[in-house]
Amino acid sequence: MTNTLANNRSELSLRTCRAVAHVLDVPVEVHPRHRLVRDLGFDSLRMATLGLSLEEAFGCTILLSDWIASVDDPATLTVESLVGFIADRLVPGQAA
Repeated sequence: MTNTLANNRSELSLRTCRAVAHVLDVPVEVHPRHRLVRDLGFDSLRMATLGLSLEEAFGCTILLSDWIASVDDPATLTVESLVGFIADRLVPGQAA
């Protein structure tokens, strides 16, 4: 994945929102401020599926365990924080 995409926050946000919506499999407009657990009803299975959806969207493996562990309460994780996490992982040689 190129550094160009990592620097294009708008494109990252769009792809991430689409991946989140794909996992939900219902017509919903996903916004960066949405909390995955509290607002969108994500559970552990959906989080695992989200990892696969993000892999498809970005063409590389993105392990979400570090992102989930970065907060005291995973219910507070937002789509926006996920975009930031992905941006950090898309720097060449840093995709995880």
